[in-house]
Amino acid sequence: MVFPTGWTRKAKITIPDAGISGSNSDFPILITEDNLPAEMLDGGANSALNGGGDVRFSEDSAGTIQLALDVIVFVTGGMPDVEIWAKLPTLNTGAAKDIYVWYKKTGEVQPDATAAFGRHAVWSSSEIAVLMEDAAPVDHTGNHTLSLAGSLTNISGPFGQANSFGGNDRLSNSDASLRDIPLSYDTTVSVISRRASYGNPFAVLSWEGGDDLVIYPMDSLGGDGGLVVWRDLGLIIINNNSEALANTWVHNSFTTRSGNNHELHTNGASAGTSTGTGSAGPFSGFYIGGFGATSQDFNGDIAQVVVWKTARTPDWIATEYANQNDPAAFASAGTPEAVGGGTTLTVNDGQHGLTSDDILLAQVHTLNSMEASHSITSGNVVSGLGVSVSIQDMGHTVSSDMVNLSQIQNLIVSRGRHSHAADSLIISQGQTLTNTNSQHNVGSDSLILSLAQALTIRDNIHAVTSDEVILAQLQALVIQNATHGLSSDVAGLFNPTAFSPNSGRTHKAERENRNFSPTRGDKTIQPTNNRTLRI
Repeated sequence: MVFPTGWTRKAKITIPDAGISGSNSDFPILITEDNLPAEMLDGGANSALNGGGDVRFSEDSAGTIQLALDVIVFVTGGMPDVEIWAKLPTLNTGAAKDIYVWYKKTGEVQPDATAAFGRHAVWSSSEIAVLMEDAAPVDHTGNHTLSLAGSLTNISGPFGQANSFGGNDRLSNSDASLRDIPLSYDTTVSVISRRASYGNPFAVLSWEGGDDLVIYPMDSLGGDGGLVVWRDLGLIIINNNSEALANTWVHNSFTTRSGNNHELHTNGASAGTSTGTGSAGPFSGFYIGGFGATSQDFNGDIAQVVVWKTARTPDWIATEYANQNDPAAFASAGTPEAVGGGTTLTVNDGQHGLTSDDILLAQVHTLNSMEASHSITSGNVVSGLGVSVSIQDMGHTVSSDMVNLSQIQNLIVSRGRHSHAADSLIISQGQTLTNTNSQHNVGSDSLILSLAQALTIRDNIHAVTSDEVILAQLQALVIQNATHGLSSDVAGLFNPTAFSPNSGRTHKAERENRNFSPTRGDKTIQPTNNRTLRI
């Protein structure tokens, strides 16, 4: 089924403006368990599927602008764990950014990696994206196949997972589009890594060949910050003298731009620039975990490596760091809500109310209730209502004010009360009632009433009253141990002259055109010869 049809829960996720720098497009954001509503992860009635097969994101509340997703980890239950990447078409400063997460749909799986909203689409702006989700990581762009030398140890990272590289452990690739990307002078390389200490050269990644480009997250020469070596552009082109941050996850981004504009960012802030010139390349391969295949082993932990197809701005890099360094502060979830229209409710010892004001309401619902109160009220609305209700030990009320109301109800009522009240409206009503030990009233004031009823009544009171109205009434009554009364003020009433006297009668009729004293108020009875009463 096509999204969002069938999804039953959603929640808004808000990215405050304070975490966004500049104007960014096609921006992958990290979503963790800290950014999602608790009910989505608790494994309960409103939880998403374990594994995240039913998780979807949209840029709008209606779900018409679906976002591409890369679900790395999605564990629900007692210890939830989430790593999701969602690509935003835009992420611009100046206002908070709202997106929506959808969930709770059985039988769903994530789209194929190659699908329009699948994994590869999240990283379409990058040449390679290695997220270290396990000990045999893959390129999430789908562009390249990585070769693994040695063996990696999968560990917990700053978010999600990471891999420990020891000795000559390497991930590598020699595809031309990846190995030659530095020659474009239009790329950014982002890497998140950690080492227990700094000292001799520890290269986290490199391009090797006739030319060499090597990134060191810690300056092996000065014992402090990051270092970038590009042999044919002057060897050491950036040598940062900031803190080395040993045994700490460090986010480094190296950018090369046309016009001999090179820059290193550490933890979102500029850590050095260069205008080094030269004739770059050629390169023979790309390596993660050291310099080339065997030299300057990193011997540390790496959580992520992304090589972008274009040079990223300082604002992009600052926003990326804000997101990945503290996901919980970067975005927060709002109150979850139900999706769609029809709702099935089971109510026990509770109260359920639906109210509407100044709206056009079309509503159908099924309610199974016990010892509850169910009411529907409307003010200044046009309402089309179909209700099927089973009621026990309760009060059921439908009231309307200044509306055009069309109502059909089938009620099974036991030990309850059912009433309809209408004021200043035209009402058309058909009811079939089976009542036991209950009371049924239909009252009207200043209206035209057309009423048809078939009643089976035991031990009840049934009354139909009207005041200053034209009354047309058809009734078929089977009555035992009950009281049935008809009364009217200032109305034409047709009575028969053929009847059997009975001591229980209220009036004794003797001949035509005789006035009787009314039982209450000033009433005039005009008997005719066209009706028979048996009482």
